[in-house]
Amino acid sequence: MIKAISFDFYGTLATWDPSGDKLQLEAAKAEGLKVDATKIGEAYASADNYLAFENSISPISMRSYSERNKILIEYERVLLATLCPDATKKIAQRVWERIESTPKQLKSYESARAILENLISRQLKIGIISNIAEGLTQVVNNSGLEGLSGFMVSSGEVGHSKPHPAIFEAALKACGVHPHEMIHVGDSLEGDVKGALGSGIHAILIDRNKSKNVSKSEKYYVIPCIEKLLPLLKAKFNIF
Repeated sequence: MIKAISFDFYGTLATWDPSGDKLQLEAAKAEGLKVDATKIGEAYASADNYLAFENSISPISMRSYSERNKILIEYERVLLATLCPDATKKIAQRVWERIESTPKQLKSYESARAILENLISRQLKIGIISNIAEGLTQVVNNSGLEGLSGFMVSSGEVGHSKPHPAIFEAALKACGVHPHEMIHVGDSLEGDVKGALGSGIHAILIDRNKSKNVSKSEKYYVIPCIEKLLPLLKAKFNIF
């Protein structure tokens, strides 16, 4: 019986406005790159895998500014390698700097609040697991999702980032359930899905970009958007 559902925050419950896709494509074009926009999903999957690998070594959010910056530039280079194979590391740095300097606001997905309220009304424990160094509560509140999380676990608090087992174990302890009684929902195959499964937690992947790197598996479920979460929970977990 499922008693708790945890969510990743960035890319799962909340997004940037303008969107990350738009920021990436416009910044790349501003540097004169000819990008294949149809491969944006594949590009993010590769870059996110790289980021998850770095987080598995030690939390990126807790490293020095210069080290974080190097990792983020490499993230951009990996992403651009799919969109535009000719992009150099210097170009990747300029693209990243454009993205960083572009005014943007973090906001929750339109239906996220209603979905969380629905789950809470069914007596489920709802929480957030995020690879953020500090200020998770404030960030969540600013996005419009205040008052909906019974527990929040961050990499800054635990000292480890997803997919490390420690951050999932901290979430299980925070909500007081066993691994088989919990579902984790996120947008990263490496960080969210494999991390949750490694701790014995059920996993659901939100694959908005329909990445070609995501294959069907009996170990976890894949949905294209958070709006499909409630129907999946009803069909596969008999929650409703």
